[in-house]
Amino acid sequence: MKGIKFRIGPILLPLFILAAVLAVNIALSFNRTNAASSVALGQQYLEDMDYSSAIAAFTEAIETNPGNSEARIGLAKSYSGRGDYDLAEEVIEEMVYTQNPNTEAARTMIDIYLEQHRTVEALTLVSQIIETTNEEEFYDLRNELLADLFDQPHSYAEGSDHALFMQAGKVYSMGDNNFGQLGTDRHGSINLKFRDCGFPNEAAKVYCFGNTSYVIDTEGNLWVAGENRWGQAGVGYSSLSEEYGWTQITCPGKAAEVAGTTGRLLVLLTDGSLWTAGAGGDFDLRRVTNFQTVISVGSSENTAYILTADGTLYSSSYDRPDTWQRRYTGISRFSLNGRYIDMMTNEGNLRTDMYISWPTGWQQDYYSGVTPDADVEQFIIADDLVLYTDRDGRLYRISGSGTVSEYESGKKAVNIYSCGDSAIIEYDDKTAEIWHSDATAPEKIM
Repeated sequence: MKGIKFRIGPILLPLFILAAVLAVNIALSFNRTNAASSVALGQQYLEDMDYSSAIAAFTEAIETNPGNSEARIGLAKSYSGRGDYDLAEEVIEEMVYTQNPNTEAARTMIDIYLEQHRTVEALTLVSQIIETTNEEEFYDLRNELLADLFDQPHSYAEGSDHALFMQAGKVYSMGDNNFGQLGTDRHGSINLKFRDCGFPNEAAKVYCFGNTSYVIDTEGNLWVAGENRWGQAGVGYSSLSEEYGWTQITCPGKAAEVAGTTGRLLVLLTDGSLWTAGAGGDFDLRRVTNFQTVISVGSSENTAYILTADGTLYSSSYDRPDTWQRRYTGISRFSLNGRYIDMMTNEGNLRTDMYISWPTGWQQDYYSGVTPDADVEQFIIADDLVLYTDRDGRLYRISGSGTVSEYESGKKAVNIYSCGDSAIIEYDDKTAEIWHSDATAPEKIM
């Protein structure tokens, strides 16, 4: 009888495969267990603010299990705690900027931006997360960030032939009053000095455009005085404003900022919505539906500008008020210097159409702008005056030769903006100064 031959290949091959799969699963389980242990250890180090040890623990967890999202988020927080913001962003950016973002990673990225005072980028990310997740907490966060952006004083403004100044909640006016733009009842009078204009409420911000004045009070109400022949007062009728004094404009929410061109009014509300009146058309405010969330408005004599939450800057000319042209992207802040636009990008670079002798060490690139070799929080140009502040509120001037000098006021500058050929500096003690372009230092406004 011949021996029976067994073909062991077909029998053993599945066993080998099964053993390999079991070995892989055991290894993966072991790796996950080790990764979990490293993550737990990293979290403890993070709570103790021992960032170097936390970084080592989270890194080990990622090396063991690259897909561990908790480890990546912990590593980003550790880098951020140590001040290594670029590394922190790099660790989680693929988890955030995707069609299906990890919301916990997004919250961490927002915190990283806010640690660097990059509020606009944080707001941009929040808006993106709202579109993809629709989670209620991000709506609340967006409102908080908008409130933070709008919580800046605006104490001084100039119109065609008049000016307003706000101090301790009172409004003072000077100049021509032919259209009632001074807010007083003296028809055609001229104030050569600032005088109390009898504003009925406590003021928070003042604006002037042409022969029209606007005041936002501390409750977010918007008030107007002056010319209204094109409906720029937004009060439901068009006239030469024969009635003098302050009139409240009916707004659908609290006003945050105001801008205007010839005969035109733009109102930005605290919810980020944009409203308009005037230009010979609408005499009541109507919603500008082109934009979901606007974070800043500004205007020169003939052109209005808005910055949206995604960092896009748009412009609209006075003769085509319903047409908005996209001008720049990646912008976090802008200011106007006559017909020039001065901007800061999301990367912290500076851009301007004017020729400036920049300080030594400030790198210039045609496409990305100027990369400052300094901590720059705000940046403006007013005629020949170039100013910037750092995150601690220190104020610096760049001379025509590119030399940087600090103006030591003993106070923190919280807001700077150009007004004609001058700059306005707002301080944390609620005071303000004006710096004329031909002066060596600022001076009191009144």
